[in-house]
Amino acid sequence: MNPKVLLGIALSASIAAGCSKPKDTVTIDTPEGKATISTQASSGGGTVNVETPEGSMRMEGKEGEFSMTTTDKEGKTSTITAGSAFDVSELGVPIYPGSTLIADGPAQTKVDGPNGKILGDTRETVDPPAKVGEFFKGQLKDNTSFAHEDTVVVTGKSSAGDHVSVTAMRDKDSGKTKVIIAVTKTKG
Repeated sequence: MNPKVLLGIALSASIAAGCSKPKDTVTIDTPEGKATISTQASSGGGTVNVETPEGSMRMEGKEGEFSMTTTDKEGKTSTITAGSAFDVSELGVPIYPGSTLIADGPAQTKVDGPNGKILGDTRETVDPPAKVGEFFKGQLKDNTSFAHEDTVVVTGKSSAGDHVSVTAMRDKDSGKTKVIIAVTKTKG
């Protein structure tokens, strides 16, 4: 099924899930065939499942956490999670010393698919972006960097050869520096 159609069905289903019975199932006709959408509301969250001839999708949300798993007709799955913590050692690079996870919004995200995964970690520190950038230049192999005003970006490779991008940017309101680490790990 076309990913845009699947996403449209899922968004419609998730909107309907917020307004419908605690548990509900509907089947609709699409150009690619029938799609069955089931929703289940629970205390503090809910689940939406979409089944089509081309694959399936399961979305779950509860108390600031979200996950979505898609499976294509060949059985390959991809999963996105946000709001739930993972072990920072999975990043393969150190976190910035003295930094703390951000309190507003999902601090960690993970996308896991058949070709690899992407990990994201967002923290904050009182140190300026330039100091954060210098720290990560010392941690990443083959690094390049870019600085503009209150933002520094450093890219390179971890000791395992994974691609790493670190963005450090000053929040003018709080005066703190957000440190966003994104790591791409490919299978193969």
